[in-house]
Amino acid sequence: MIKIVVDCFGGDHSPSVNIEGAVKALQDNQDIYLVLTGDETKIKDELDKWQYDASRIEIVHAPDVITCNDKPTEAIRMKKESSLAKAYELLRTDDTARAIVTLGSTGAVLAGAVLRVGRISGVKRPAF
Repeated sequence: MIKIVVDCFGGDHSPSVNIEGAVKALQDNQDIYLVLTGDETKIKDELDKWQYDASRIEIVHAPDVITCNDKPTEAIRMKKESSLAKAYELLRTDDTARAIVTLGSTGAVLAGAVLRVGRISGVKRPAF
């Protein structure tokens, strides 16, 4: 089973489109397990609209959001309770988590990759 962390509050029309994509991914791929980060109540409200295998979804509450109006580096450092920061924390600390999916601020995604996860030896710039 591949564990993927999904930032449910990144991007336009979140969390509905993020949850829709997560549920469809579960339906299409029997070998994935998803960890959804964001406001738990809102995530559960969106999940209630779908039929899915609840044994392959986990929710990590993150009450804050990094927007495209935030300064990326500052947001990653200061908004520790944001859905994106929590997603990076899980990727960094959970040895079974393999990837993050987000529709959020590109600058914050790159800043989080460098500041929270770190660089791979020999790789000078993050890629996405």
